[in-house]
Amino acid sequence: ATLNIQMSLTPKGLEQWQSVVDLTFDYINMIRTEGIKQRYFDEISQVSETAFRFEEASSPIGKVSRLAMQMQDVAPMDSFAPDKYAKVLDRLNRNNVRVSLLSPEPLADDAPHTEHYDTVYQVTSLKDTRLAKASDALVSELKLPEPNPFIPENFDIVKGATMDKPALLKGSGE
Repeated sequence: ATLNIQMSLTPKGLEQWQSVVDLTFDYINMIRTEGIKQRYFDEISQVSETAFRFEEASSPIGKVSRLAMQMQDVAPMDSFAPDKYAKVLDRLNRNNVRVSLLSPEPLADDAPHTEHYDTVYQVTSLKDTRLAKASDALVSELKLPEPNPFIPENFDIVKGATMDKPALLKGSGE
């Protein structure tokens, strides 16, 4: 199994990609140290449930195909399982990673080419590339997200008087 983390970097970030990778592992270590909190699981569950409940209509075969593909990737988790999360976090480390870096900068003329697309590429072991240590100032700014106050929980229709046609509630619209 793999876990993919994708980032888009600015040109300056691309110059410092080793520090970005290091900072990513600092964040993973922070999660490992602080533990996975129940509220994160609950938020993700609520957002997923809402997305499923209010999903735009699609063809039944399209929906079944998409759900079947998703089920092959990750088994659905019905309950909060911090021990399982800790086991995954233990496997996420600097010695067990593959970093793919896509850059507009050209590679050397003698770089290998893909067989079918004639695209240059380069493979380098991270053991040969020292990851630059992210600054302590950046590491100290890492924080887990605060609870999201905008996740809806109640979808009941509000009872009350109705109107024949919509009415402007505030402002003139200009």
